[in-house]
Amino acid sequence: MINNEIIEKMRKSPITGRPYSFSMETLLLIKDSVIVLIDNYRYELSRPAETHGDDIFISIKDLEKIFAPDMKVEASGEDLAITFLGMKTVLPSDEMIPVRRVMSGIFGMTFDARDDIFALSYLPEYSISPDMIKYKQMCLGGKTIGDFRMAYWNSEVNRINTYRFYIPSSYNPAVPSRLAVCLHGAGGNSDSPFDTSENMLSYYAEKFNYLLLAPNSYVMSSNYGGGIPPLGMFRYDPEKKVSVDPGYYSETVMGENKTAENMVFEVFEKFFSSFNVDPDHVYIMGNSMGAIGTFHLVSEKPEMFRAAAPAGALPMLEYLPYEKFKEVPMMVISGTEDTGCVHYMRPSCDFLSKKGMNIKLVFVGGGNHKFAWTYEIEEIFRFFEQNV
Repeated sequence: MINNEIIEKMRKSPITGRPYSFSMETLLLIKDSVIVLIDNYRYELSRPAETHGDDIFISIKDLEKIFAPDMKVEASGEDLAITFLGMKTVLPSDEMIPVRRVMSGIFGMTFDARDDIFALSYLPEYSISPDMIKYKQMCLGGKTIGDFRMAYWNSEVNRINTYRFYIPSSYNPAVPSRLAVCLHGAGGNSDSPFDTSENMLSYYAEKFNYLLLAPNSYVMSSNYGGGIPPLGMFRYDPEKKVSVDPGYYSETVMGENKTAENMVFEVFEKFFSSFNVDPDHVYIMGNSMGAIGTFHLVSEKPEMFRAAAPAGALPMLEYLPYEKFKEVPMMVISGTEDTGCVHYMRPSCDFLSKKGMNIKLVFVGGGNHKFAWTYEIEEIFRFFEQNV
């Protein structure tokens, strides 16, 4: 039986206590394949999984990466000592590990098998569904357009992270394509922009012929590396010294925020190396924390982004280095019922306009903090099209 307290502890950063934006629940291994599914996200092993009897074997290096940093593997004489979920076992040293015997039989994870799929889960009642079998077949079937989920191992934090993207049917690898990046909010993950918009984000990416990329933040409230808090998060202190570093976040928190930024740019590198992205036509949007991240990433690399569409939040203006990115046009979105930001949006955008920024403010009638931006997705893409 798995100790749920240990699982909950694994889902939070031991450094700051913030929840990870992605934590695995279920792993699906496929017979004779390097492809595995980590909560519907495709991940590639270093070598194919092998079946022997009623068990499936993967390399110890792959196993350790998938469950890192919570699994520890150490040499113990001629054997291997594996520590996981508060337990320790010693196995004969072998490059391939029997997953069912070790992860289910010893460490207590739920195991299920159907056809050529073998599943491990922290969920006690998990079983492989017919929909998952169809999804596996689609992942292995050479799909080239539409919605994709990817998982990768990040060496900086020794942990699996994810990203999601959409490839329009018009995509031609020989022709550079425009890219729209969408950043999720503080309590979300790389699925959130798709789910919150009920896939209208993909619909308009298809309609306007854009590649679409949704990176995953590392931890909750990372601001994607930003150190400037959202307006309204902290009480304004006129005595506080205005500087490049606002000083509202601890050095430890800022260290994790920087890691989140590094991971976003790592995803950019992976995506740009896999698809023919037009570097002169990269756009960015984001809601709530995603808006704060939009401002931060544009201020870090203004030359990278043609235009931006932050929604549901603005950074504290007294710290914003707007001189660095005032040439990047912005469409700022706020719902009329977003009680966290609607009251400051007009005066704040007026202030930024006076500082020389190209700002377009859009109010969404009846829109709240979570959904207002989704009503304006078509207008966001039209705004991007106006800045080609």
